Amino acid sequence: MAFRAEEAKSEGLKAALNYFAGPHTNLNESEKEAASALIQKLSRLYIGPVVHTYPTWHPLMTAKKSKLHDYFYPEDGCGYPHLDHTIYFAHGFITCPYSEQCVDELLESVASFRKNKVYTITAEILDRPIYAKGAIPVLVSCRWKYSALPLPIPSGIAVALMLQNELKAWERIDQSTPWEKKASDLLGSPHGQLSSLFVTRETGLKMRKVWQAINNAHVFNYGWGMEGGWF
Repeated sequence: MAFRAEEAKSEGLKAALNYFAGPHTNLNESEKEAASALIQKLSRLYIGPVVHTYPTWHPLMTAKKSKLHDYFYPEDGCGYPHLDHTIYFAHGFITCPYSEQCVDELLESVASFRKNKVYTITAEILDRPIYAKGAIPVLVSCRWKYSALPLPIPSGIAVALMLQNELKAWERIDQSTPWEKKASDLLGSPHGQLSSLFVTRETGLKMRKVWQAINNAHVFNYGWGMEGGWF
Protein backbone atom coordinates (compact mmCIF):
# COMPACT_ATOMS: atom_id res chain seq x y z
CA MET A 1 0.00 0.00 0.00
CA ALA A 2 1.32 3.45 -0.93
CA PHE A 3 2.31 5.80 1.86
CA ARG A 4 -0.22 8.62 2.04
CA ALA A 5 1.59 11.39 3.88
CA GLU A 6 -1.23 13.93 3.90
CA GLU A 7 -3.69 11.35 5.20
CA ALA A 8 -1.23 10.36 7.94
CA LYS A 9 -0.77 14.01 8.92
CA SER A 10 -4.52 14.62 9.10
CA GLU A 11 -5.23 11.49 11.13
CA GLY A 12 -2.32 12.17 13.48
CA LEU A 13 -3.37 15.73 14.23
CA LYS A 14 -6.97 14.67 14.78
CA ALA A 15 -5.84 12.03 17.28
CA ALA A 16 -3.60 14.52 19.12
CA LEU A 17 -6.38 17.10 19.42
CA ASN A 18 -8.76 14.47 20.72
CA TYR A 19 -6.21 13.21 23.24
CA PHE A 20 -5.16 16.61 24.57
CA ALA A 21 -8.41 18.55 24.20
CA GLY A 22 -11.16 16.04 23.55
CA PRO A 23 -14.40 15.28 25.40
CA HIS A 24 -12.71 12.88 27.88
CA THR A 25 -10.55 15.66 29.38
CA ASN A 26 -11.65 17.71 32.39
CA LEU A 27 -10.95 21.04 30.64
CA ASN A 28 -13.83 23.43 30.13
CA GLU A 29 -14.88 24.39 26.61
CA SER A 30 -12.80 27.56 26.40
CA GLU A 31 -9.74 25.68 27.68
CA LYS A 32 -10.29 22.93 25.12
CA GLU A 33 -10.51 25.50 22.33
CA ALA A 34 -7.34 27.23 23.54
CA ALA A 35 -5.46 23.94 23.85
CA SER A 36 -6.59 22.84 20.40
CA ALA A 37 -5.53 26.15 18.84
CA LEU A 38 -2.12 25.99 20.49
CA ILE A 39 -1.44 22.43 19.38
CA GLN A 40 -2.41 23.22 15.80
CA LYS A 41 -0.17 26.28 15.79
CA LEU A 42 2.78 24.38 17.24
CA SER A 43 2.32 21.58 14.73
CA ARG A 44 2.06 23.96 11.79
CA LEU A 45 4.91 26.31 12.67
CA TYR A 46 7.36 24.46 14.92
CA ILE A 47 7.11 20.73 15.57
CA GLY A 48 5.47 19.34 12.44
CA PRO A 49 3.07 16.41 12.10
CA VAL A 50 2.25 13.73 14.67
CA VAL A 51 4.44 10.62 14.36
CA HIS A 52 4.55 7.17 15.96
CA THR A 53 8.31 6.63 16.21
CA TYR A 54 11.49 8.56 15.35
CA PRO A 55 14.39 7.57 13.12
CA THR A 56 17.15 6.20 15.32
CA TRP A 57 19.43 9.04 14.13
CA HIS A 58 17.00 11.85 14.97
CA PRO A 59 18.56 14.39 17.39
CA LEU A 60 15.73 13.89 19.86
CA MET A 61 16.88 10.27 20.12
CA THR A 62 20.64 10.81 20.09
CA ALA A 63 21.37 14.04 21.96
CA LYS A 64 21.84 12.07 25.16
CA LYS A 65 21.93 8.34 24.58
CA SER A 66 23.72 5.10 25.24
CA LYS A 67 26.14 4.10 22.50
CA LEU A 68 24.93 0.53 22.88
CA HIS A 69 21.22 1.11 22.43
CA ASP A 70 19.01 2.78 19.84
CA TYR A 71 15.81 4.59 20.76
CA PHE A 72 12.65 5.04 18.72
CA TYR A 73 10.65 7.30 21.04
CA PRO A 74 11.46 9.57 24.01
CA GLU A 75 12.13 7.84 27.30
CA ASP A 76 14.36 8.10 30.34
CA GLY A 77 17.26 6.30 28.67
CA CYS A 78 17.70 9.01 26.04
CA GLY A 79 17.35 11.91 28.45
CA TYR A 80 13.64 12.41 29.12
CA PRO A 81 12.65 11.41 32.66
CA HIS A 82 9.09 11.43 34.00
CA LEU A 83 7.19 11.69 30.71
CA ASP A 84 3.44 11.31 31.13
CA HIS A 85 0.59 11.61 28.63
CA THR A 86 2.85 12.26 25.64
CA ILE A 87 2.26 12.80 21.94
CA TYR A 88 5.19 12.73 19.49
CA PHE A 89 5.64 15.14 16.59
CA ALA A 90 8.31 15.10 13.88
CA HIS A 91 10.37 17.85 15.52
CA GLY A 92 9.31 17.66 19.14
CA PHE A 93 6.80 16.28 21.58
CA ILE A 94 4.32 17.43 24.20
CA THR A 95 4.17 15.69 27.57
CA CYS A 96 1.96 16.41 30.58
CA PRO A 97 3.36 15.31 33.97
CA TYR A 98 1.52 16.26 37.14
CA SER A 99 4.50 16.82 39.44
CA GLU A 100 6.49 20.07 39.50
CA GLN A 101 9.54 18.12 40.62
CA CYS A 102 9.21 15.78 37.65
CA VAL A 103 8.91 18.74 35.30
CA ASP A 104 11.96 20.41 36.83
CA GLU A 105 14.01 17.25 36.36
CA LEU A 106 12.88 16.96 32.74
CA LEU A 107 13.80 20.59 32.03
CA GLU A 108 17.20 20.15 33.70
CA SER A 109 17.92 17.01 31.72
CA VAL A 110 17.15 18.63 28.38
CA ALA A 111 19.18 21.71 29.32
CA SER A 112 22.19 19.43 29.86
CA PHE A 113 22.15 18.06 26.30
CA ARG A 114 25.34 18.66 24.36
CA LYS A 115 25.40 21.63 22.01
CA ASN A 116 25.33 21.09 18.26
CA LYS A 117 25.83 23.28 15.19
CA VAL A 118 22.93 21.69 13.30
CA TYR A 119 20.13 21.73 15.88
CA THR A 120 19.10 22.92 19.33
CA ILE A 121 16.86 20.94 21.67
CA THR A 122 14.89 22.95 24.20
CA ALA A 123 12.18 22.29 26.79
CA GLU A 124 9.63 24.78 28.05
CA ILE A 125 6.39 24.82 30.01
CA LEU A 126 3.37 25.76 27.91
CA ASP A 127 1.22 28.61 29.18
CA ARG A 128 -2.22 26.98 29.05
CA PRO A 129 -3.76 23.73 30.30
CA ILE A 130 -3.50 20.70 28.04
CA TYR A 131 -4.86 17.20 28.65
CA ALA A 132 -6.09 17.85 32.20
CA LYS A 133 -6.33 20.49 34.88
CA GLY A 134 -3.42 19.95 37.23
CA ALA A 135 -1.15 18.56 34.53
CA ILE A 136 1.88 20.67 33.57
CA PRO A 137 2.29 20.61 29.77
CA VAL A 138 5.88 20.69 28.55
CA LEU A 139 7.04 21.20 24.97
CA VAL A 140 10.35 19.60 24.01
CA SER A 141 11.39 20.72 20.54
CA CYS A 142 14.24 20.22 18.10
CA ARG A 143 14.95 23.51 16.33
CA TRP A 144 16.95 22.98 13.16
CA LYS A 145 19.50 25.66 12.32
CA TYR A 146 18.77 25.39 8.58
CA SER A 147 15.17 26.61 8.88
CA ALA A 148 12.73 28.09 11.36
CA LEU A 149 9.91 26.02 9.86
CA PRO A 150 9.26 22.29 10.42
CA LEU A 151 10.22 21.30 6.88
CA PRO A 152 11.28 17.78 5.88
CA ILE A 153 14.85 17.14 6.99
CA PRO A 154 17.24 17.82 4.04
CA SER A 155 19.14 14.88 2.56
CA GLY A 156 22.59 16.17 3.53
CA ILE A 157 21.62 16.39 7.19
CA ALA A 158 19.60 13.16 7.25
CA VAL A 159 22.35 11.11 5.61
CA ALA A 160 25.07 12.62 7.80
CA LEU A 161 23.12 11.98 11.02
CA MET A 162 22.29 8.46 9.85
CA LEU A 163 25.97 7.68 9.23
CA GLN A 164 27.06 9.31 12.47
CA ASN A 165 24.68 7.16 14.48
CA GLU A 166 24.94 3.86 12.64
CA LEU A 167 28.72 3.72 12.23
CA LYS A 168 29.23 3.96 15.98
CA ALA A 169 28.22 0.32 16.10
CA TRP A 170 30.32 -1.09 13.26
CA GLU A 171 32.86 -2.82 15.51
CA ARG A 172 30.29 -4.78 17.52
CA ILE A 173 27.76 -5.69 14.81
CA ASP A 174 28.67 -8.76 12.76
CA GLN A 175 25.76 -8.89 10.33
CA SER A 176 24.47 -6.39 7.80
CA THR A 177 20.77 -5.59 7.59
CA PRO A 178 19.02 -5.07 4.22
CA TRP A 179 17.21 -1.79 3.67
CA GLU A 180 13.82 -3.50 3.68
CA LYS A 181 14.35 -4.55 7.32
CA LYS A 182 16.16 -1.37 8.33
CA ALA A 183 13.83 1.20 6.74
CA SER A 184 11.53 1.59 9.74
CA ASP A 185 14.54 2.31 11.99
CA LEU A 186 15.98 4.89 9.60
CA LEU A 187 12.78 6.55 8.34
CA GLY A 188 10.66 6.60 11.51
CA SER A 189 6.98 5.81 11.37
CA PRO A 190 4.55 6.07 9.77
CA HIS A 191 6.58 5.53 6.60
CA GLY A 192 6.60 4.11 3.11
CA GLN A 193 9.40 2.30 1.31
CA LEU A 194 11.45 5.48 0.89
CA SER A 195 9.67 8.32 2.65
CA SER A 196 8.12 9.29 5.95
CA LEU A 197 6.91 12.37 7.79
CA PHE A 198 10.58 13.16 8.45
CA VAL A 199 12.09 12.88 4.95
CA THR A 200 10.94 13.08 1.34
CA ARG A 201 11.14 10.23 -1.15
CA GLU A 202 14.18 11.86 -2.76
CA THR A 203 15.97 11.95 0.58
CA GLY A 204 14.89 8.39 1.39
CA LEU A 205 16.30 7.21 -1.94
CA LYS A 206 19.68 8.77 -1.11
CA MET A 207 19.59 7.21 2.34
CA ARG A 208 18.91 3.79 0.83
CA LYS A 209 21.77 4.14 -1.66
CA VAL A 210 24.16 5.06 1.14
CA TRP A 211 22.92 2.19 3.30
CA GLN A 212 23.31 -0.26 0.43
CA ALA A 213 26.85 1.04 -0.18
CA ILE A 214 27.68 0.39 3.50
CA ASN A 215 26.35 -3.16 3.20
CA ASN A 216 28.21 -3.74 -0.09
CA ALA A 217 31.43 -2.64 1.62
CA HIS A 218 30.81 -5.26 4.34
CA VAL A 219 31.09 -2.63 7.06
CA PHE A 220 28.97 -4.67 9.47
CA ASN A 221 30.37 -8.09 8.56
CA TYR A 222 33.95 -7.36 7.68
CA GLY A 223 35.15 -10.94 7.46
CA TRP A 224 35.45 -12.44 10.93
CA GLY A 225 33.40 -15.58 11.24
CA MET A 226 33.32 -16.11 7.47
CA GLU A 227 34.78 -19.32 6.09
CA GLY A 228 38.46 -18.65 5.39
CA GLY A 229 38.58 -15.59 7.68
CA TRP A 230 39.01 -12.24 5.96
CA PHE A 231 37.70 -11.53 2.48
